[in-house]
Amino acid sequence: MTVTLDAQTAEERLGHHLRRLREDRGWSQEKVAKQMTSLGHPWRQTTVFKTENAARPIRVNDVAALAQVFGIPAAALLNPAVDATTDARMHAATRAIAELEQARNKFLVQVNSQIRALELESIEADVEQAQARCLAQQED
Repeated sequence: MTVTLDAQTAEERLGHHLRRLREDRGWSQEKVAKQMTSLGHPWRQTTVFKTENAARPIRVNDVAALAQVFGIPAAALLNPAVDATTDARMHAATRAIAELEQARNKFLVQVNSQIRALELESIEADVEQAQARCLAQQED
């Protein structure tokens, strides 16, 4: 039997979205629990499991903290439309960040190459100066 979103309780919807958000990021339940604990909510892996399966009630403060952990509006944990909008924005931001990182890496390679070239020029100039000094000393 398929359960439609409308037939789900708010805790079931939240649990479903929590699991999806966690899995999309490749996070373990333990990681979510540690992040919640760091925000002052003493969660364990079993707390995440029970929340994902709507096997425990959830407090509003926990919802707010989960939203902070995932960087989304609290409403996204309950409302698929908000979640979809947030996901689209997050994917766009992720793509933009990846493009910026690629551009930065390319820039750093170019800068490092120019630095190396300048260092080599400086070394060559130092060698030429040393050779000139040696020749001058030999002529004296």
